Amino acid sequence: MFRLPLVAAVGLMLLLASYGVASAPPPLPPNAGEQWVSLEVPAVAPGASGSLGISLTNPLSASVSSVSFTMQFYRWAVAGGSNGTIGAGDAWAPQLSLGGQSPAQQVVWSGTSLTPGASVNVPVTVDVPSTAPAGSYFLRDALNFTESSGVHYTMLSRGYFSASLWQRATLAANGTPILNLTLLNVSGIVPETTLTVGSSSSNDWIWVFLGASLGLAAIGGYLWVRSKRGPRSSSGAKPSVLRK
Repeated sequence: MFRLPLVAAVGLMLLLASYGVASAPPPLPPNAGEQWVSLEVPAVAPGASGSLGISLTNPLSASVSSVSFTMQFYRWAVAGGSNGTIGAGDAWAPQLSLGGQSPAQQVVWSGTSLTPGASVNVPVTVDVPSTAPAGSYFLRDALNFTESSGVHYTMLSRGYFSASLWQRATLAANGTPILNLTLLNVSGIVPETTLTVGSSSSNDWIWVFLGASLGLAAIGGYLWVRSKRGPRSSSGAKPSVLRK
């Protein structure tokens, strides 16, 4: 019988690790499904600026540290159905700024810690160039933190996943709504939003572009978590929550 030498076995494990073979982020603690991120985004006219209402809340019974919140413009959609991605060099697109920093399409806020039930406001402003077309500009966000036990958690919004991956993770083969966080490789889902430039009617094209799946992640700011118990631990989604 062929036996793999111990040294070779260890080398193989290190090689696999170097290619990114790693476990998924841990699920959030039980009963941690309250809203972590609150988003309020005003409509802004071309050539104007405005403040975003962003607050982070710790719904856990333990303190969290190394809190990091990222927000980024990533897509646009205008009346008529045209849409596309926003690149780093697109000077016509809206820009975000944090605490007086230079405007950019992405901002990263890093805080210290949040005690149980505590909230903090993230001071993000948006500047819209006069050349920005009227329409909807999609903002995705990410939240990372470390719980007092030392466990690190990662939560992302809908915009970080492809349409095909999101569909496989949120819709079972029989059409039943689910949320498979293991497949998405995250601890949980946070809501995302859009900035309306010009008439608010351009928001109608959100649904043309992303479809109803965006509603599952954004409307109401729902957060679904995996339970550590029971046969549904792979998805953690409760159909009663996801059902329209």
